[in-house]
Amino acid sequence: MLSNRSAFVVGLISFAMVIAISILLIWKSGIALRVKGVEYVARMESIGGLLNGAEVRYRGLKVGRITKISPNPEDIRAFFRIKQGIEIPLDSRVKVTFDGLIGEKYLLILPNESTNEMAAHGAIFDGEAAVGIADFVEVGTENLNHLKDILNSFRSIFTSDDVRVSMKKAILSLESITKNLEKLSGDLNKISENNQLNTIQMQVKDLMDNLYSTSSAINKISEKVNTNIMSDQNVTNISDTFNNLAQLSDQMNQLFGSDSSDASGALNTVRGLSKMKLYPNGSFMHSIENIQTTTYLDLIMDFQDYYVLTGVTDRSSDTLKLQNLQYGRPLTDRLSARVGLFYEKPGLAMNYLVMENMDLGLEIYDINKVKLDFYTYLLFNKNISGFMNVKNNTDHNWNDYSIGIKYYFSGFKR
Repeated sequence: MLSNRSAFVVGLISFAMVIAISILLIWKSGIALRVKGVEYVARMESIGGLLNGAEVRYRGLKVGRITKISPNPEDIRAFFRIKQGIEIPLDSRVKVTFDGLIGEKYLLILPNESTNEMAAHGAIFDGEAAVGIADFVEVGTENLNHLKDILNSFRSIFTSDDVRVSMKKAILSLESITKNLEKLSGDLNKISENNQLNTIQMQVKDLMDNLYSTSSAINKISEKVNTNIMSDQNVTNISDTFNNLAQLSDQMNQLFGSDSSDASGALNTVRGLSKMKLYPNGSFMHSIENIQTTTYLDLIMDFQDYYVLTGVTDRSSDTLKLQNLQYGRPLTDRLSARVGLFYEKPGLAMNYLVMENMDLGLEIYDINKVKLDFYTYLLFNKNISGFMNVKNNTDHNWNDYSIGIKYYFSGFKR
């Protein structure tokens, strides 16, 4: 049996522990803060996962806790109390943020430094919630779904029988144009020796007929592209994608402390997409050094502020196939730039308008073994231009010279 002295010591220690535990519970529960603290209200559209009992910080210092969260049809309100003696300027704002990317969320008070008037008890502060990893994943998934719908539309175009037939006709017509021009070149050399103007006129007529046939085939492709790509559903998907990108930009700015971005640029792009114009053109280039002819069939999709160029050619292969896919935009009234794939290699290009009917171009591509192509275009009229090309070999020596002719089915487009 314990002595009276031992019992007294045990009882005293037990009482002290009960008092310490009670003080700890009172401190952790915030009862003292509720009794002595000053209550304010944070009003937001979403609290982004903020929990009851979360910390309230002012200029990085913990000053209180969330005491109640009350959702409403119009907004959600978080009631919080802060320690006495801490004053908050009137019309300050609040923000739900977190430590790091996935840390504990807390309410941050952003003071209004433009006033000396302090908020009264029960004042309402408007605010917003920061975003986390889950928000980025959700927006990215939605964008991928819209892009998938757009790519499916492109696939339906290029796998349709009408487009394949039209492209085949266009290629056959270009081959016929090449043969007629070769005959015409040979006949021009004989003009000084004998009079064969009638033969030349017939060959020119055949050439123009083939150009018209090629133009008709490409117009069918253009109509197919306009019908499928510019459907209401795809325009909606593209609009949603740009809006989501604008929202993602806003969220990233919030995450790193920047102001909200303006989505007007994305909306202007969507409006430009609805006014897209197509400029198909075909050309052939004859190499003086290698004595061979290369065929090109390009389609320029003009979105006013920028354009996309796709090109089919047999330059780096034995058959015609898609080798060029480039994004371009004007830098000044005379200078424009392009980036993308050049003959299946990444690169960039610059074009400079020397005169109204003369254009200079330089293409730089193939990262592993840099290649350079220099072009000079001379516009004869709105539909036909001649050009000269100089390209280098692997030793960077200008050793291959070519000349060619290009036909613009919908008029010249720089």
